Amino acid sequence: MANRRTTNSRRQSHKRRQKAMTDALKLILALMLIVAAVIVVVFVKNELGSGLGFWRGTEESTESESSDESESTITETEEEVPGFNRDPEGRLYYLDEEGERLSDSWMAEGDELYYIDEEGYVCTEDMTDGGMRFGFSEDGAVTSIVYDDSYRPSDEDDTDEGFSLVSDRRVRVFLDPEQKSGSFYLIRYRRTTDDTAYDLGGGNRQYTSPYSMQIEGDYVYFLPLTDREEPEDSYTNGNLYRMELGAEVRDLIAEDVEGYKVLDGMVYYQSGGVLRHTDRAGKDTTVPDFSEVEDFSLDISSGDKAYLYTADGRPVAQASDEFKAGNFRYELASDGEILSVAEKSTVNTGGYTYSIEGDDAFGSPISRVVRTSDETGKKEIISSEFDGSCGNLHYDFDSGSMLAEYTDTSGKSRILKITKDGDVDYLIDDGGGDGKLVLYGIQDHEAICRKTVADGEISFVSLRIRASVPMALAVEPMEIGDDPNEGEVIDIGGTTAAQSTEELENVSAPSMDKDTETIGQGPGVGLVGPQSPSGGHTAPGDQSGPGSAVVTAPPG
Repeated sequence: MANRRTTNSRRQSHKRRQKAMTDALKLILALMLIVAAVIVVVFVKNELGSGLGFWRGTEESTESESSDESESTITETEEEVPGFNRDPEGRLYYLDEEGERLSDSWMAEGDELYYIDEEGYVCTEDMTDGGMRFGFSEDGAVTSIVYDDSYRPSDEDDTDEGFSLVSDRRVRVFLDPEQKSGSFYLIRYRRTTDDTAYDLGGGNRQYTSPYSMQIEGDYVYFLPLTDREEPEDSYTNGNLYRMELGAEVRDLIAEDVEGYKVLDGMVYYQSGGVLRHTDRAGKDTTVPDFSEVEDFSLDISSGDKAYLYTADGRPVAQASDEFKAGNFRYELASDGEILSVAEKSTVNTGGYTYSIEGDDAFGSPISRVVRTSDETGKKEIISSEFDGSCGNLHYDFDSGSMLAEYTDTSGKSRILKITKDGDVDYLIDDGGGDGKLVLYGIQDHEAICRKTVADGEISFVSLRIRASVPMALAVEPMEIGDDPNEGEVIDIGGTTAAQSTEELENVSAPSMDKDTETIGQGPGVGLVGPQSPSGGHTAPGDQSGPGSAVVTAPPG
């Protein structure tokens, strides 16, 4: 009995020990599970905390940008994030969405424009890019853009194409140093797939300042700008344009522009000291309709070419087969060069139509001035005859006389001045003694002529209209009737059979400064030079001598 009690006691003691051990193991397992759970929670928390921090930073940046786009979008963070960042020294740099650091590039953020330099830092000091000078704020935003007309690149290569080159993979655009309009140079371009150079604008040729061009998308942007304005600069100076290759009408972006930069279709420009931006442009309405212009002038400064300009200095950049300027009609090239002048055989003024008749009845050409009444149709001889032939008769509204091209019997060329009374003088300036003269225009009391010599060399000369020598005298108007012999001029020396020798002896050469009837000049009636008239010159004294009625030809 005692042994059974002892055995039971031992069994109960063993069970208690096993239970204690089981409880201890459960406790240890529970503690291990708790530790594992804590570790998992901590790990997850750290991972999620890092991600949430990035999201919060992005949300804050977006909110700032949307609340006021004009404010800086620079975010101060301890870790690098896409966008602006500062290094330990406080210098700004920019990371794109791929985490790559930008360098040597322009970028826009909101309404602001920035430049990232070659070292990858946001530029905060004034700098020049091409012909434009940029100012920046402390945070790197552009605050000013001004054209620098003194800019000249030190590393520009001399090429046959010209200078001020801008290019992309499709086209090379440059300025022609030999072609100018006022202060500006002709814009030309050459496609990379074509060796031919073209004028920007085609027939409507475009001009601009050096280093003021930029290519963006399908457009060439350019800013003609100068503070040394010449007359022909006035209608484009300070206007910012763009033009597609092959187009003939340009777009006007803004006026009174001081400098500009184009980025991704947005144009940043300064006007009136204020920085602005736009992505819009309209068709340029400042291109003149030259057919409606009233006064014109000739430019012969190149020596061997003549160009037609408006009186305020704009080249008539319009190809035309028959362009009317005053009482002249021209064939024009697209840049305003005069290719030819239409001849005129008559002048209509004061109720009469004037012309010059020629005759070879005596074996050499002889000419005389006639007029026909517009009212009655009566035709009258008003000058004595003179040797040689005439053509291309034009009216000079300043002097009230006519000018004509003249060739004497030896083939030498002159310009004649003919009054409405019938007096005939030749201009003494020896512009055509050794060449053929063609009258191109009348301005500033001068006859503008193209001179062609025997070897084909062409030059342009100005002959003073006021400096002339008598050649044939006026006669009493003699009507030319139905009878071919009625009113026939018999005396080649300048008189008719009806005039007596006594009358001839009392005839003297006309004064070089005689008063002539003039017609008031109205809009569009002639070529008007942009400068003030030059000083007048009178011809030398009477070279024909007393009693002589005519000088049959100018001295050789």
